[in-house]
Amino acid sequence: MAGQLRAIVYSRVSTDAQERDGTSLDTQERASQEYVSSNGWILMESIRDTASGYSLDRPGIERLRLLLRQRAVDVVVAYAVDRLSRNQNHIGVLFDEVEQAGAKLQFVTEKFEDTAIGRFILAARAFIGEVEREKIAERTMRGKLRRAQEGKIVQGTGIGMFGYTTVPQSKGGDGRRRINQVEAAIVQRIYGDFAAGKSFHSIAMLLNAEGIETKQGWKYDSDGKVVRQVMWHPLTIRRILMNESYTGQTIYRRTKIQYYRDPVTGKKKRRVVAQPREAWVEIPESTPAIINEGLWEQVQRILANPQQQVRNGHAIYPYPLSGHLRCSECQTPLVGSALSGGKGRNRTRYYGCRKRYEPDVRCPSRYVRADSIEAVLVEKLKRVIADPEEILFAYNQLFSGGQGVNQAVIAQAKQRVAEAESQIRRLARMARLLEDDDGTEAI
Repeated sequence: MAGQLRAIVYSRVSTDAQERDGTSLDTQERASQEYVSSNGWILMESIRDTASGYSLDRPGIERLRLLLRQRAVDVVVAYAVDRLSRNQNHIGVLFDEVEQAGAKLQFVTEKFEDTAIGRFILAARAFIGEVEREKIAERTMRGKLRRAQEGKIVQGTGIGMFGYTTVPQSKGGDGRRRINQVEAAIVQRIYGDFAAGKSFHSIAMLLNAEGIETKQGWKYDSDGKVVRQVMWHPLTIRRILMNESYTGQTIYRRTKIQYYRDPVTGKKKRRVVAQPREAWVEIPESTPAIINEGLWEQVQRILANPQQQVRNGHAIYPYPLSGHLRCSECQTPLVGSALSGGKGRNRTRYYGCRKRYEPDVRCPSRYVRADSIEAVLVEKLKRVIADPEEILFAYNQLFSGGQGVNQAVIAQAKQRVAEAESQIRRLARMARLLEDDDGTEAI
């Protein structure tokens, strides 16, 4: 056994099509393991990924890179170059990390010499894989657009939208939503309760208490045994209340995915951004309405102004400024949030833009420490209360659009203050006159 090379097998798939055309995880892994055995190497571990080959943010690839840094591997074996990555830059990064670890990279279906020409061929092959990925993405987008124009629901993944049942064309359906009467009644109840003043939390807790199932229903383990029921969450309630599709209007391309480089970690991340209205595509007659326009608009007005929302019960963490502060990025009201950093009532309190919690368009603004901003406000209030001129200035800023000091308003306020002081002095004189001879007061 001494002197034998230690090998790691890496396999990846990202689509069902790869399963069908013979590049399934089992197929790749079996061929790679046979390759290791035929070369007399020791198989240390087989790593699998089910993810896009465009990103290096994959559990399997991170595990592989960790083993390379620990110098726990001599040979990395993959079925083909595009199984490792479809991005030529990522191939170059992985190739360098393999070299720095004193290891080598081998592919079952492709051979490359460890020369400048071999590296060029490797980079060219990775570039071809990247081009193919772009072509696949472009074809996918064209197919989705065509489906939307035909009045069919575009997203065919997941379990669907609560309140509806969708039968895909692959199963004999027409790709349109149909109302699920049981779930639709719950949606109407959620809208009605919120419009009547209930909070996201109280609605979710009441649904859980009554045992009403979510769309996910129950979670099962690998043996088919029930692990737990998927509970209602306040964020789920909020998303339902903000989903315009419940009014019968379904829009495709309202948002799009953008990739960017995190300035702190350097990792590539994704975010959802809003598209201009001219890019939207309405999918006609694809979603029957569950909520009427009047109720929808009423709920949206409440959501837009947190000060109108009636909160039942007592919050564990106080956020007295929720709804009173505005985001510097999008002018949306700030709401309170307790983030990690402590337990129970000792967790750190923050204020954050409401749109940070949006399922579609997330605001890029940062959280603000609640104790810091509240302390600043308290100091400001102390100065304002102690100085009547500050009150007059704030009043003028509020009602004159901030266009300087309104002298007429100040003069009127000063006159009222003088009248109040005169009345106080008059009352004081009357009190002295009514004093008894023994010094006791009659009032």
